[in-house]
Amino acid sequence: MTLKALAETVGVSAPFLSDVEHNRRSTDKLSAFAQALGVDEEELQRFDGRLSQDLKQWISDNPEVVQLLRELRSSGKPPDELRELLFNTAVRAKE
Repeated sequence: MTLKALAETVGVSAPFLSDVEHNRRSTDKLSAFAQALGVDEEELQRFDGRLSQDLKQWISDNPEVVQLLRELRSSGKPPDELRELLFNTAVRAKE
């Protein structure tokens, strides 16, 4: 499906859709995009690289998170592996 066809299907302009695609704009039409593309809305949300306002506030309230992210990045491990390590550690701590 072309960008123009998707934009027409959802009822937005092609430039607007391009801005959404490149994280320059947000939209409340994510559900419509997902439906038109035949994918789950959560799948599309995974590609949104912007931080939500509540996440920005949490980071602001907890500046040590920035250092933690730097350390995680410098580990060289991919995010999926880091997530699994963190999850497994949390599960073992509960046991």
